[in-house]
Amino acid sequence: MKHLRLVFIALLIGWVSALPTSSQAGMKVRLVDKAWDGETIPDGQQCSHQGGNGSTPALEISGIPPSTNEIAVAFNDDSFPLMGNGGHGVLAFAIDDVGLVTLPPIPGETNDLPEGVRSLVPHQATKKRYSPGTAYLPPCSGGLGNKYSITITALKLSEDGHARVLDKVWIPLGQY
Repeated sequence: MKHLRLVFIALLIGWVSALPTSSQAGMKVRLVDKAWDGETIPDGQQCSHQGGNGSTPALEISGIPPSTNEIAVAFNDDSFPLMGNGGHGVLAFAIDDVGLVTLPPIPGETNDLPEGVRSLVPHQATKKRYSPGTAYLPPCSGGLGNKYSITITALKLSEDGHARVLDKVWIPLGQY
């Protein structure tokens, strides 16, 4: 488990240059809910400290490389370096070896995750008002115009805990 967490941290901050940095295998991601337009974070999808009850957006992912058995989604605040590169949490979704999946929305500020979803790296905000240590922290910049994004990584996990990156793609979530 520790090895896997280190791999993700390395991926997220760019230490591993030999791994794919764009969608080489053709993976495509679509925000399912039209309220998530990639321009503006929808009303109510902020953290509780900002009056929201946010959850991750539902994602439709196609073109998933063969032998992928897990999809990792890193939630980033691209305007605030301490919360970039998965600083809002990294979730992993177990999938069967299929080319198309829809990942469901996952509530923020909790560790109560559905079956088949796990927290690889909890969000990095440390103040008590931000529910420290929970799996995902919704956008929480106070409406300052911060830019949020996600990095989606297709993985092949082996039984010994090692992970092989098969593809990776980045998409914007919007500003808040």
